Amino acid sequence: MAPTSKKLKQNAEPKPNAAVPPIATLVARLAREDVERLLVEAVEAGAVGLDRVLACLPEAQHSNVVPKQAPVTGGSSRTGTGVFDDVDDDLLSAILARLPARDRFTCAISVCKAWRGLCNATGLWRDIDIPYGFTPKGAPQFDGPGLLRLVSWLPNPAGVTRLALDSGDKPGSYHSSSIAPDAIKKALKQLPSLTSLSLSGKNVSAAVVASVTKLPFAANLTELTLDAQAVKQPAVVIDLFKKTDKLKSLTLSTHLATEQILAALAASLRAARGGGVPLLRDLHISRLTCSGCTWNTVAQLGAKFPELETLKVDELRDNGGLRVNHSCAHLISTYIARGEEFKLAPLARLKRLEIGRLSSMMSDHMNSAQLDAGLRALFLACPRLEVVSISHGHMSRGSKKHPIPQQPLPVATSSCLQGLPATVTDITLQEMVLAPDAFALCELPELKKLKLYG
Repeated sequence: MAPTSKKLKQNAEPKPNAAVPPIATLVARLAREDVERLLVEAVEAGAVGLDRVLACLPEAQHSNVVPKQAPVTGGSSRTGTGVFDDVDDDLLSAILARLPARDRFTCAISVCKAWRGLCNATGLWRDIDIPYGFTPKGAPQFDGPGLLRLVSWLPNPAGVTRLALDSGDKPGSYHSSSIAPDAIKKALKQLPSLTSLSLSGKNVSAAVVASVTKLPFAANLTELTLDAQAVKQPAVVIDLFKKTDKLKSLTLSTHLATEQILAALAASLRAARGGGVPLLRDLHISRLTCSGCTWNTVAQLGAKFPELETLKVDELRDNGGLRVNHSCAHLISTYIARGEEFKLAPLARLKRLEIGRLSSMMSDHMNSAQLDAGLRALFLACPRLEVVSISHGHMSRGSKKHPIPQQPLPVATSSCLQGLPATVTDITLQEMVLAPDAFALCELPELKKLKLYG
C-alpha cells in the first residue's frame, strides 16, 4: 500500500519542466466576464495603473485627427480666404475630417489654391466612403479607372484605415458608372493598412473576395461588410474568415449568412483564440431580394457568438423562397403543435435587437399564437436588452390579375411582452396589433421611449 500511495502522490505533483502556455494564449481562452473581473482586481490591487485603463477607453482613441494644442497662427497658412485666414491648417483639417468623404473630396479638388494644400493632410484620407454613383464636382468618374486614379492621388494610401465601396451594377446595365472587379482588386492592393472594409454592389465577385484573403490587411480587419450578390460560393467566404480572426463587427447579405458560413466563422475565431469565445460584438444580416434569414439561423447565434451585443436582421424568412411550408410561421407552428416551447440559444450580452420583418412579404402572416411564441423566445434569450425594434411586416397584395386578400395582422399579448427584460429603455413595435393589456405584466423601470406603428 505504501509504495502505491507514494506513486499516486508523485503523479499528483506538477512536473517542474511541464510546458506552460504563453500568457497571451491563456488570456485569449478566457471568457469576457473573467477577463473583466481579473482586470478590476488588478487595478484595485495597484498592479495595473488606472491611467493605462483610461488611455484604452474608446473616447480616448476615437479621433482620427487631433489638433495640436497651439494658438491660431493668424493667417500664416493662407491669405485671401476671408475668415479662414485666421484658422491654421491643423485645426481646419480636424474640422474637415468630420465631413463625409464627398465633401472632403470637393474641398480638396474644387476650392481655391490656398486650400489645395489640404490635399496633403493625410489625416483627411484615413476614412474613405465611395457610395454608388459618387462623382463630386471636379473629381473623376468613379468607374474602375476613376477609382485607381483616386487611390494614386491620395497623399498616403498606406494611411487609409477604412474603405466603404459600392461597386454599382454589372456592366451593361442602365447605369453608366460601375467599378469592375479587376479595378477593385488593384485598388485594395494599394491600401495595406485597412482595418475596416465594406464591399457592396453587383460587381463584388468571388474573385474580389478571394483577393482580399491574400492581402496582408485581412488579418487586421475588425469590421467587415460583404453585401455581395455576385458571390455564390460559400468556400470563398469561409477561406476569408480563416484570415479575419480579429473581427468584432460583421455585416453579411442573407445568402451569405448561412449555417455553414457562420459556423465556419465561429470555428475560425475560436481557433485563433486558442479555443476561447469569439469576440464578435455586432452582427447585421442584410436583406437581398427574395432572400431572408431563417429563424433556425437566429436560434443558434447565441451558441456561435455569445459575445454579441448588437443584432440586426432585415428580414426573417426561410431561404426556401415562396414555399409557405418553409416560412417562419410554419416553423414555429410545428413547435406549438408538438406542445413544445420554441427557444433560442441565450444571447446573454445582447443590448440591441432590430428585426425589420418577422414575416416575409411573399409568405403568410404569422397568427397571434405564432407571434407570441416567436417574440417570447427572442426576449427570454436576451436578458440584457436595452433597445428593441421589431416589425411583423405586411404580405404583398399580389398583382391586379392575381390579387391576394390582405391577411389580418397578428395580436401581441401580454404573454410574449412579459418576457421583455427590466433593462429595456427603448421599444419600437410595427405592423402588429397590441392587445389592450399587452404591457400589463411588464416591469420596465428603465423605459424612456415607446414607439408604436400600425
